Amino acid sequence: MSQTVLNIISFLFPLAASLICILLIVQLRQKGISRTLFTALFFCFALHFFYELAIQIDIITIEPIFYLIFLPASYAIGPILYIYNKSLLSRKFVFKPKYRLHFFISIGVFLISVAMHLYYGSKDFGVIISNYGPEQLPGRVNQGRILFLLLKTTFFYVHLLAYYLLIARDQAKHKKRYGKYYADYEKRNERLLFRIFLSLLGIIITQLVIQVLKLDIALVTVTANFFSAVLIVVMYLAGKKQIEIRKYRMYKLSSHEHQIKS
Repeated sequence: MSQTVLNIISFLFPLAASLICILLIVQLRQKGISRTLFTALFFCFALHFFYELAIQIDIITIEPIFYLIFLPASYAIGPILYIYNKSLLSRKFVFKPKYRLHFFISIGVFLISVAMHLYYGSKDFGVIISNYGPEQLPGRVNQGRILFLLLKTTFFYVHLLAYYLLIARDQAKHKKRYGKYYADYEKRNERLLFRIFLSLLGIIITQLVIQVLKLDIALVTVTANFFSAVLIVVMYLAGKKQIEIRKYRMYKLSSHEHQIKS
């Protein structure tokens, strides 16, 4: 079996895992905003791996409507996790209009992607977003590739780190508020959240190996994508448990509200 075919099959692993997890999440009997946000998170992963699969099967230079959504969806991961965590910490969570501000960077990245597509044209833009090799490209195309790689790596990691710090701040405030009533279920919810972040970090590392280091070794690509699929399942199991125990957690915390206020 050729390396290209193996690469294509390998990207089907995490894509299929993301889609299956979406189906499983919407089947959960616990309804509400937490379930919706968790579904949106896996939809972002599905978009990412669909984009990578499109590169492998060489349809990336076709009219790029679908992959213009890829990078903005990546920048929605941090805000979605942030709001998802808030929904788990509040008994009567409401999606406030101010939360929409967190998606402005994602919208900005979308506008940058559209502007780059219009400026470079479909052919050159296809090269910019799919060519991560060391070879030198024509001047302006190479500049576009550098900008795209910065948006996809360094800026994205800083963006995600900022949201990790925001979520850690919310967790610390939550823990301080309930003090001695921050019991086993709250600690369990915190551990599950940390597991989701570790899994997300693992997925980033595996994709970094494939995309930026450009290791054209079939075994490396297959192993990395299989590992990404496993991590996606780990994230699903952690989030599923968070959603399942949320109601009981809120019940236990609400029983201490009068003690905290006094």
